[in-house]
Amino acid sequence: NAEVLLNGNLITSHPYGYTSFFAKLTPYLKYGKKNVLLVTLNNLAQPSSRWYAGGGIYRHVRLHIGNEIHIRPWQFKVCTPEVSQESAEICFSANITNLGNHSEQISIRYDIFEKGTDVKVLSGKIAPLFLNESGDTLTEHSVCLKAPKLWEIDSPSLYEVKYELVSKSGEIYDAGSVTFGIRGISFDSKNGFRLNGQKLKMKGGCIHHDHGPLGAASYDDAEERRVRI
Repeated sequence: NAEVLLNGNLITSHPYGYTSFFAKLTPYLKYGKKNVLLVTLNNLAQPSSRWYAGGGIYRHVRLHIGNEIHIRPWQFKVCTPEVSQESAEICFSANITNLGNHSEQISIRYDIFEKGTDVKVLSGKIAPLFLNESGDTLTEHSVCLKAPKLWEIDSPSLYEVKYELVSKSGEIYDAGSVTFGIRGISFDSKNGFRLNGQKLKMKGGCIHHDHGPLGAASYDDAEERRVRI
């Protein structure tokens, strides 16, 4: 059980150690003064699981700093519901937060690249949105990509969408990128699992969240090592 407090005020609590969460610090910040951020964890309610889950902060903690108008963390999403060798439907959704006390018209510009290259395959602009005062606005958009490079086991092609949240006057409020693969997946009792229309045997292992003698903390190098193994 985690709690996040800022200057003595409870910002949020989270009752589970295996999912991400974020705390909105803005309402309790003291600008130009000293701020005290306190994260407490309570693992006294035992037994809490079938194995020792670890105690303490064992995942990354990051501070997001942004404009009053921004896309919420983890809330620019990409999915590909319709996929074939000839074309793919790429759907974007973004949850935009307005912490200001005024309404504003904004839009989202985007460019899609082949991951790791300067090859741009699509560009566009999500229709202008009128943001309400102090609230969240969800927008969705879809485009069609001709002759996509599909993500396959032997050729895991990836794409990257780079986006900018801009005001009516052209000021950039937020920016970021999302990496994604274009692939079709299906599962039924007759064919089992299929990737891009082809049967594929699924293989896996029973892997827990810890790293043996390194403990429950998640180090980037240790995670990469596990993937390589």
